[in-house]
Amino acid sequence: MIKLSPVIKLSLITNVREKGQDLINELIKQYNIDGIKDEGLVSQKTLSFIDQRLVSIGENLKLVQDDVKNYKVENSISGLSREAELTLEGLSETNQELIKIRTELEVAKWVKESLKSFSGKEEILPQNLGFSDIGISNSILNFNELVLQKNSLAEDAGVMNPLIIQYTRQIKALKLNLIQSISNLIVSLEMKLNRVKNEASKINTKIEAIPYLEREFIDIAREQEIISGLYSYLLKKREETSISLAVTVPNAKIIDEAYGSLIPVAPNKKLILVGFFIVGLLVPFGFIYIRNLLDTKIHSRKDIEELTTIPFLGDVPHSDSDSKVVINNDSRTGIAEAFRLIRTNLNFMLPNKVDTVGKAIFVTSTTSGEGKSFVSINLAAALSLSNKKVLLLGMDLRAPKVTKYLGLAERKGVTNYITNSALNLNDLKFSIPEIPGLDIISSGVIPPNPAELLLNPKIAALFNEVKKDYDYIIVDTAPVNLVADTLLVSKYADMTLYVSRANYLDKRMLNVAQTLYTEKKLANMAIVLNDTGTTKGYGYGYGYGYGYGYGNGYLDEVKKPWYKRIF
Repeated sequence: MIKLSPVIKLSLITNVREKGQDLINELIKQYNIDGIKDEGLVSQKTLSFIDQRLVSIGENLKLVQDDVKNYKVENSISGLSREAELTLEGLSETNQELIKIRTELEVAKWVKESLKSFSGKEEILPQNLGFSDIGISNSILNFNELVLQKNSLAEDAGVMNPLIIQYTRQIKALKLNLIQSISNLIVSLEMKLNRVKNEASKINTKIEAIPYLEREFIDIAREQEIISGLYSYLLKKREETSISLAVTVPNAKIIDEAYGSLIPVAPNKKLILVGFFIVGLLVPFGFIYIRNLLDTKIHSRKDIEELTTIPFLGDVPHSDSDSKVVINNDSRTGIAEAFRLIRTNLNFMLPNKVDTVGKAIFVTSTTSGEGKSFVSINLAAALSLSNKKVLLLGMDLRAPKVTKYLGLAERKGVTNYITNSALNLNDLKFSIPEIPGLDIISSGVIPPNPAELLLNPKIAALFNEVKKDYDYIIVDTAPVNLVADTLLVSKYADMTLYVSRANYLDKRMLNVAQTLYTEKKLANMAIVLNDTGTTKGYGYGYGYGYGYGYGNGYLDEVKKPWYKRIF
């Protein structure tokens, strides 16, 4: 519907344009027919009521007219005297008012009785009966509209239909109000009728002075005039109702016949293409955003540099090999080159001492499983390949992994050295063919009190002795976030390599490393990122194996389109 206008615009979306046009045109046609039918029912009800009243009043009028004729014949009266005529004229005005009041009173009583007689199914009431109270006429109009709507809906809906129940309640409430209003009108009309009768009685006093025959004739004539006036009033209403029935017009006026568009309104191809284009943009970027939002793991050097201020020593790419020793003289793989680069960077981190004492490099991590033993073994191998005397010392007394990674059975080590004074370091050292020139001392048997053993004075003696014999001592220690073992022996370290594993360690756990670095609980800390994925752009970034035929896979990966590198 158009705002502030009684104009309704109907539209229908259908696959067949002609079908939609015919459907809307027929819908309007049936609506108008139904409206004309409803108005015709009301007019027919009013006409039927008037016809019934005309039959009754017509019989009374015939009897009165016969009485007038008989009276004149029997008494040989041709007319009234001038005085009687004047009196009858004054009485005529009063009679007109009496006719009007009596007519309205009778109609009101009839409508009231009709409303009370409605028990199960309500029927429409006659309209335009000339009630002096406009409110009653409007209430009858509203009552008829509700009844017609309810009856029309009841043809298809059941008695428990919500709209049927609502119409029933509204009709019941309106009927009670209408009965009360008509009752008040009846009381008002009866009071008005008594007042008019009092005025008529005064005129009757004058009639008493008229001779007997004329006086009796006036009484009969007055009754004739009243009934005749009532009959004329009903005839007038009958004609008005007949005219309204004959000229009933449709409720709706058609401004434009239904027409269809030559251009389809749905589906809108342009809108669909734009929508899918937008969705195509939002879905991948939304996926990337949500993935990054939910991803709490570290992946690259960038993550570490954003979350910590610890120096970054290097990273170790992911290795698909099952071998734990990935570096040797002939190795030119990317992971081997990564350890060589870390070996080079160590020179910038280690303190420059004038004496010939060896450098103790502790390797630790936040939690287990981050590859600190793997880094320790391969870093020791990389240093030994540079013609340095290197010792790999296992100091993780709780969960030793050095011998396990090397595929060796557990043997005597640091634990045995502390608890058995008869042993010396030479009794504990061993080497493996894969890394010639590298001496190894394992952790030994797992003790029940590792923390207390690390406080033993023989630990200081151990480090003093091995620093005299070796250039580098790589110490595989326990994770710092799980136990305090590493902190107990950290005073012997010249440098601490803090290993963090990519795609494994939670970013929030870097707070542990940052706290240790800030509080200087670990000497000369530097971070090594282990197990980076070169296939996802998390590699070291220098193309390991340059010039040796290795690493081309990584360089080719960088040249791929961005969407392939992301996913």
